[in-house]
Amino acid sequence: MALQEKEKKMLIFLGVFVVIAALYYIYDTIMPKYNELTEKIKEHREKISEAQKNYKTLNQLREDILKLDADVQKLKQYFPEEEPGNKRTYELIGRLEELGERLGIKFSSLSYAGEVEGTEGVYKEVKMNIKPSAPLPIETLIKLLYAFDKYDNILDIKQFNFSPTNEEKTIFNVDMSVSFYMLKPNALQE
Repeated sequence: MALQEKEKKMLIFLGVFVVIAALYYIYDTIMPKYNELTEKIKEHREKISEAQKNYKTLNQLREDILKLDADVQKLKQYFPEEEPGNKRTYELIGRLEELGERLGIKFSSLSYAGEVEGTEGVYKEVKMNIKPSAPLPIETLIKLLYAFDKYDNILDIKQFNFSPTNEEKTIFNVDMSVSFYMLKPNALQE
């Protein structure tokens, strides 16, 4: 059975209509979903890129924190952290007495002269007065000053008075004031 010309045109028209309807359906229904998914993919790629940048920044911050923590630990080596009851202050006095014993010096006065609050409450200065019980030979005096220079903690000689006791100027009366610096408890925690 052969199709007549009118039926052929009708089938072609119907086919074109179905194709147009399908294209309209795709454009109207599927394209917005496609565009929405494309936009979401773009947003997620941007978030991934930002997360990668943040990860690098986070790793850099971690490295910086580790370096700063190491610096704080080095700082604490020279500036001990004070404990309640001035425990570290008395410990420093004891260590000074031990230093004197190693150098053969007896102190007639090794006294705690008070403390001064440092800037912003981070540290305090602990002042001490030191007076040997007998005049010191120049060699012992040099050893004492050298030991102060090599002391574990920062020790600042604030006042240093010495006067010769003999004609050869080899033995000296000594009187000095020194200061230690200590971190306040939890000063570097912020």
